[in-house]
Amino acid sequence: MKRKLSLLMVLMMVLTLIPAMPSFAATANRVDRVISLTSDGDTFGASSQTNLIISTDGKQDVKSGDVFRLELDSDMRWADSSDTIPAGFIYDGTAQTSGGAAVLTPAVLAGTGTWDNAAVVVPNGTNYQQDFVTNPLTFSVNGNVVNINTNFVGDGVKTELVLFNEVLAEINSQLSGTGFSASINGTALDFTHATEVVMVESSSDTGLVNNGVAYPTTAAGQARYIINRTSDTRLEVKILAIDASSTVNIAIPLHVKMEGASEGAKKVKVVQAQSGVDGGDYIFATVGAGDVTIKSDSKVKISRTGTNLVSMVIDEVAVNSFDNSKEYTLRLPKEFSWDMAAAGTSFSGPATVAVSSTSNRDLIVTVNAANSSLQSIFINAKITPSRDAKYGDVTVNVAKGSISPSSFVVAEYVDFVGMVKVDKVLDVVSGKYDDNLYTAKVIIEEPVAGTLLQNRYIEFSFNKDNVALENNAQLKVTRKSGTATLEIDATSSKALTAVNTTTADIKTVVGTDKYDSHQWDMKVTGTGTASKFEIEIPFVVSTNYEGDVELTVKGAGIEEQKVVIAKAKKPVTVEVDKNSSADLKIGIQRQAAPDIIITETEAGALLDGKTYEIRNRYDQNIIWRDAKIEVIEGDLELDSDTDYFNTGVNIIVDSKSTKPSKIKISGVQVTLDRTVPYGPFELDYNFGLDVNKDHTNLSKRVARLPYFNVVTPAPGDQNATTTFTMDSTTFTMIINGQPQTMTMDVAPFIQDNRAMLPIKYVADAIGAKVNYDPMSRVATFTKDATVAALYLDSNVLYVNGTPVTMDTKPVISNGRAMVPVIYVAQAFGFQYGTDLVYDAATRSVTIFPAN
Repeated sequence: MKRKLSLLMVLMMVLTLIPAMPSFAATANRVDRVISLTSDGDTFGASSQTNLIISTDGKQDVKSGDVFRLELDSDMRWADSSDTIPAGFIYDGTAQTSGGAAVLTPAVLAGTGTWDNAAVVVPNGTNYQQDFVTNPLTFSVNGNVVNINTNFVGDGVKTELVLFNEVLAEINSQLSGTGFSASINGTALDFTHATEVVMVESSSDTGLVNNGVAYPTTAAGQARYIINRTSDTRLEVKILAIDASSTVNIAIPLHVKMEGASEGAKKVKVVQAQSGVDGGDYIFATVGAGDVTIKSDSKVKISRTGTNLVSMVIDEVAVNSFDNSKEYTLRLPKEFSWDMAAAGTSFSGPATVAVSSTSNRDLIVTVNAANSSLQSIFINAKITPSRDAKYGDVTVNVAKGSISPSSFVVAEYVDFVGMVKVDKVLDVVSGKYDDNLYTAKVIIEEPVAGTLLQNRYIEFSFNKDNVALENNAQLKVTRKSGTATLEIDATSSKALTAVNTTTADIKTVVGTDKYDSHQWDMKVTGTGTASKFEIEIPFVVSTNYEGDVELTVKGAGIEEQKVVIAKAKKPVTVEVDKNSSADLKIGIQRQAAPDIIITETEAGALLDGKTYEIRNRYDQNIIWRDAKIEVIEGDLELDSDTDYFNTGVNIIVDSKSTKPSKIKISGVQVTLDRTVPYGPFELDYNFGLDVNKDHTNLSKRVARLPYFNVVTPAPGDQNATTTFTMDSTTFTMIINGQPQTMTMDVAPFIQDNRAMLPIKYVADAIGAKVNYDPMSRVATFTKDATVAALYLDSNVLYVNGTPVTMDTKPVISNGRAMVPVIYVAQAFGFQYGTDLVYDAATRSVTIFPAN
């Protein structure tokens, strides 16, 4: 219940906000013209005249005796006797000093038709009311007496005299005079102070003109009414008589003066009062931010070599805003200049336009033909940037004269930036190579006509190591708009063969010859209107590259631009099982090697019928003895010929995947011969064979990664005897009875009667591991439970923490740490004379196996 009461109260509150509207209100009101004014302008002139039209719309709701009001806001006022109104319409009937004083003068009653009806209002307090039938009233015009045979009414304050045809005919006959006098029953009427006339036309009129201002005619019917100015902001309109049988249009001139009016729409308010006239607010004028405005038709793109013009319009907001000899200065930013001598530049309107003689940044607009109508000045000018001009919006500032806005953007200096773009950035797989698999569509668009320079070359290039034009494809250029011409220069690359001026075949392999295809040229052979070209560029990406694929474009008016045409990712990722054994020993057969996982980066990255390789970085030294190759995830199918062989693995795709797949290589066994170098052993993963075959500058390898670490077998694992010769980089190892000659990168030498050897080779010879920290300059040897540490520049050796004094110090030679081999060997149980022997004759040190 409470809720219903609440809703009822809300409804009642809403209803109270709706203004009351008499049921008989039925007029169609409108303003015949909305004009633009300044904050102190007026609607007195012929070019600014506007009227409020009250139309009865064929209804009988407006009757004789109705009174309604027209009201203005306080920042406006109705015209009075102090104003000069060309229309000659003063609401209070007071004489004017110019343009016709009284409305019943020849200057006022001039027109193309006749006055069918009029009302003379005599507000002098004299009551002329009487019965015309028994006591006719005599009306005299310039001594000619006309009898009135109808009624008139009076209220003791104003007397409203209705004049009909016989009186009007006499008045019309007097129009050739300079003025006339009139009297009622011999009493003179003083028209200069106390009389108003309201003219109403009938359907027989062609339209009367009141002092040169046309008032609208009515299609049928007639009305008689008077208007009184009761205050600065209020008019009162009284209907004297009206023909209700057809539509009547009552035209009320809106002679209004702005009194510092605020910006925005200006309205006249119709108040119904005691009438059947619809009330409401009606816009008849707008007040702008300034007397004069300026605008640009659009933000034009300009360049140093272009021919585009900028278009500007300077408008009067209200009449007479332009004054003759008034100047406006339009100033450009630094490094920009006006040019009014270039082809197509022009100006029109009531002004002259010229570049300042003291600064070409200033454009001087001088008004010289202002009149009383609304005017505009049209300007088409060229703006020229200098070499140091900044790219971006070009803003014009009004340095002299009052114009709104005081600054505005007229152009955008684009020069060559943004001329080159790509239709779509492609997602590509590096090393994936199939007929026209990837084609970039590159757009070259002139921001303005003439940006591309005729008979000049545009140079195109990829990074040589990453991208190339695709073999057996076609390079094409197509003009999409404009009239300029761009042709492929087939002589710019040996890989190109011209089909015609806009198409070239790409051949990177011809017989036994291979040609680089990462760069080429095009020539601008003709200029015209601003043009747009589309270049179709088939390309392939090096298998080992991932990231942005950039095309560099420059020349013929284009400053160097790098455009990203694609995002590249490798076809597969490679992972070596870190849990598998990572150390393999020289000279040992069928050693277990780590597992390998190959994962596609997207479905179908590996193509049907293609053979992909895993290869030893070096062909010899390590022999694959076994491997299991299988798909462990996804739906990739491998050919039955997929297998390992001496130097690696061949992976042959029988059917490409529809979802990313994984290949596992496990159970790998390899044999290391005695020539394998120490250290990391690397594999090459070749997953872009055709790319490399047809494009010499691109790589077929997706990755090169360490597979395992090659180490020397411990003495317990091998019977190795090692001999080092002083001042020689070669040394020999006898492993299981087989001698091998090897090379070091630094030669041993004698220091303080001690043989100094590189720490790595000392460790290999005694079967220990060594670590050297260059920051602390400490070499640490470990084997079984023994740790021996030497500090360079110190003659102390620490064996499991116990200091041992040496008779010489470790040193750096050719970037290698050199230690006295005797002390290190003895720290691990080698005995001088039996396990370690120095031969003075050959200047050699031989280290025998510990066992």
